[in-house]
Amino acid sequence: MRYLWLGIFLLAPQLIWGDWDVSKSAYVRADYFNSLRLVGDVSGTAGWNETVKLNVDLNWRRDLETRELSVTYKPIPAVSLTTGRRIEKWGVADFLRGVDALNPVDLRDPGQYDLDDLRLPVWVTKVAYQADFTRVEVVAVHEYRPDKVDRNYNFLPYPNYNSGNYGLGLRMIQTLDALELELSYLDHYAIDRRHRAGAAVQYVWGNRTIKAEYAWDEAEIVTLGGLDWYLDDSNTLIAEFQKREDRLRLLPNMNSYLLMYRWTSDSDNLHFSWVVSENDYFGSYQRIQLAYDVSDAWSVAGGVLIYRNGKDVLGLPFTYSDLIFGKIRYSIF
Repeated sequence: MRYLWLGIFLLAPQLIWGDWDVSKSAYVRADYFNSLRLVGDVSGTAGWNETVKLNVDLNWRRDLETRELSVTYKPIPAVSLTTGRRIEKWGVADFLRGVDALNPVDLRDPGQYDLDDLRLPVWVTKVAYQADFTRVEVVAVHEYRPDKVDRNYNFLPYPNYNSGNYGLGLRMIQTLDALELELSYLDHYAIDRRHRAGAAVQYVWGNRTIKAEYAWDEAEIVTLGGLDWYLDDSNTLIAEFQKREDRLRLLPNMNSYLLMYRWTSDSDNLHFSWVVSENDYFGSYQRIQLAYDVSDAWSVAGGVLIYRNGKDVLGLPFTYSDLIFGKIRYSIF
């Protein structure tokens, strides 16, 4: 909390007299999530004599989340001080986590893959220095916030071991034309105190972006690689692979991969995505979703999640773990 009070103290003169260059940003999101879960089995042989035994379990959830609310003070153009409730993205991966460890995640939407939607905000104070091709950040996290988990559903999109917690982090980003290099260090508490060092690199090669990360602390070593392939303005293919070594021997070492096809309409308001993912320990799933942006504030989405405890990721018959879902989102920017 002392870092938060320090940030408020430094920003107080601006809030009173308004002489400095201060930018304010706020993002509030309300989600309404409804899923239909099939409880039972589809049994029998294919054809007219197939026997179907299904029960319906409806799951309703309404959630209001203040995503980001912060104030930034710039004493000089190259230096900024930010304090408030924020999401701090570290690393270059979009779906699987390696370097990224500052924010907890919301795991209640089964099979949700995009880290931009999964991350939960925490109270932070950040000092940043921006030169021509170099950026250095010091981030203090003041809040313990665990992941959000739906205890009624036993499937997680991937294991997470680094919930947002009290800590202090340092990050440097170096940009050289198409190459971006990131080095980071985080001293934080995730169950116990951990010292996490990481490196991330991405290279833009035409319509492709190649990504890699490496992170290690007292609990795990994570190696991650990925490729974003922008086929055209509407179609994108993304692949990410993660290898995790458990240094505490609490879980077996495991590999994960995620493949995604994404299509966006020319008007940029209709979005289709098909995700296939597999983890050695947690199973495999498909998530097929269609989303429509009704306006800048309103959006609706729906789809199906097919989960398998093993590696039969392309199995189509519904089982008790599968979901048909729909959600409505309202955002205030």
